Amino acid sequence: MTDTKAIKQRFKSSIRRGTGEAHLIMQSNPSIDFSAAIFNASLNQYADDPQADGSRALYFSADIRKFAIEILERTNRPDD
Repeated sequence: MTDTKAIKQRFKSSIRRGTGEAHLIMQSNPSIDFSAAIFNASLNQYADDPQADGSRALYFSADIRKFAIEILERTNRPDD
């Protein structure tokens, strides 16, 4: 298993647990694209007890915003 694949797997696991580790993994690995896992998690409720845990939408919105900004910055770069 490649390092990137292992990191993505750890990210997916941590995002399901909702401990905040996913955000730290994302910050530590800015070159890895976690967008698919973030979008998947934002569409599914992984909380053990959704009624007690509530929504994680606020946390995901910050990460989605960060990815959107990064994508815009990449696509708006002038050609070298």
